[in-house]
Amino acid sequence: YPCMEERREILGSRLALSIRFPFMTCRKLKKVLTCSDFEHEIASKLVLEALFFKAEAPHRQRSLAAEESASLNRRLIERAYKYRPVKVVEFELPRPQCVVYLDLKREECAGLFPSGRVYSQAFHLGGQGFFLSAHCNMDQQSSFHCFGLFLGMQEKGSVSFGVDYEFSARSKPA
Repeated sequence: YPCMEERREILGSRLALSIRFPFMTCRKLKKVLTCSDFEHEIASKLVLEALFFKAEAPHRQRSLAAEESASLNRRLIERAYKYRPVKVVEFELPRPQCVVYLDLKREECAGLFPSGRVYSQAFHLGGQGFFLSAHCNMDQQSSFHCFGLFLGMQEKGSVSFGVDYEFSARSKPA
């Protein structure tokens, strides 16, 4: 739609209903707010709804998605993504840092056997892009299969960058 008004009308009234804003990264949601293809009021409403959904506890998100699945609207239903969504909580003090949550169900981890991989969406810290990945590999020495979590850094020139990180996992009874 070359005409800006037509494009805004179609995006706001029809296509926006098919976009899964709650599963966009905060960085992408910021871009939606400044995108000239959306009316500012509509973009603000969509981003605010997405942020409220992201702030909900996982069980509440599933409940909201189940309620929505009865309607024609599917914005709250997660789909299979090439890069899995992450939740990022950023802190400025005492130094720039972030906590990144990648939710993987036990069945999803089991589905990686014998040699599968899953990657997260990128997240940014200090101007550098990072991602998380989970792999199932065969240990070359013992010939046992093992599961690993990894932090990857997107290449951005030849910048030297120090990173302190730790992984933790939580499990709740089935």
